[in-house]
Amino acid sequence: YYSRFAPEGEYPIYCRRKGSLEGDEEVILNVNELASGHSFFQVGALAVSPNGRYLAYAQDTVGRRIYAFYFKDLQTGELLEDKIESGTANLRWAEDNETVFYTVKDLQTLRPYAIKKHKLGNKSEEDILVYEDTDDTFYVYVGKSLSQKFLFIASSATVTSEYSFIPTDQPDASPTVIIPRERGHEYSVDHHGDHFYILSNDQAVNFRIMRLPIHLQGKENWEEFMAHRPEVFLEDVDAFQEQ
Repeated sequence: YYSRFAPEGEYPIYCRRKGSLEGDEEVILNVNELASGHSFFQVGALAVSPNGRYLAYAQDTVGRRIYAFYFKDLQTGELLEDKIESGTANLRWAEDNETVFYTVKDLQTLRPYAIKKHKLGNKSEEDILVYEDTDDTFYVYVGKSLSQKFLFIASSATVTSEYSFIPTDQPDASPTVIIPRERGHEYSVDHHGDHFYILSNDQAVNFRIMRLPIHLQGKENWEEFMAHRPEVFLEDVDAFQEQ
């Protein structure tokens, strides 16, 4: 998967090649064609379903970062009837290849405050509210573990964060909080094997890495994986398949 620009084009062309870069190019989205006739146009996000068949993308034609979502069948090249009128440029697929989780924005404050899920074939009015943060100091978004096994719902404020998870093969499950929010506690999460790996500033101004079994929650159940070091700042952590 990659993007490129044509000499006469102002917008990116998103493409893919099967197997290797020597394969035939397949254009999955030509933003130049979509932008024709619009004074402003932006594709803020695009995501392909795990089986490679469907493309979900978010487009803004106004400039307020309020996006409409569209869905394209990459086998036929046709747009599906599904359309979500308003959201942010943030969406993730579940493993069933038909459920998409996306972030909802307050149209007055522009705060991303909730996560909904849409199932292909349903009307957007039938979309289900999965999570809502009523604290207006927190911003909400949905991510995915590098392992592709878990969806993460994150609520973040200036100095505080909280993560919940949903298994990607159980899109109808309710979100489970990993570490309940505490003011001043900032953390992020990835997954490997039987554990969540948590980058945390708990008792660690430069952050440390903690490990928590996926079937347990709360700081009382985690263990230290990489200790805090006063001379080293840990900025991020990714968990790869091979250790």
